[in-house]
Order: sequence, then C-alpha cells, then structure tokens
Amino acid sequence: MVEKGHKIAKELGYKGIVVLGHADYYKKFGYEPASKWGIKCPIEVPDENFMAIELYPGALSNVKGTVEYPKEFGIN
Repeated sequence: MVEKGHKIAKELGYKGIVVLGHADYYKKFGYEPASKWGIKCPIEVPDENFMAIELYPGALSNVKGTVEYPKEFGIN
C-alpha cells in the first residue's frame, strides 16, 4: 500500500511525502528523518519518527518549514 501511495502521489504531481510513524517500518520504503530537509513537525516527536521521502531526486531540496495539519487532527 505504501508503494501504491507513492505511485498515486506522483501521478497527482506531489514532490514528496511526510509521515509520522514507526522509523523501522518506513525506512524499508526509503523514508528518512524529515529534518534532513529542514522539515519540522508541529508537535514534539522524536526526530526518527517524523520522516519524509522525495518522490523525485532533489524534489525536497528547497522545501523547509513546519508541516501544517488540517484542524481535524487537533495538532496546530
């Protein structure tokens, strides 16, 4: 399902994906700490659990800042 999600995201024109989850699980799919790209989580979480992946090489190189979640998540 993760790989299918990557394919769909590419088809929709997304450059990358950010997840908050289990580091060992998402590493298998190529995710790395989002801090590598200067991407921050709006809540305090361990760096290894807030991850991102570039869907195209270099796609996140100019992306920096804090992720904003929809209000339904109750995070922002």
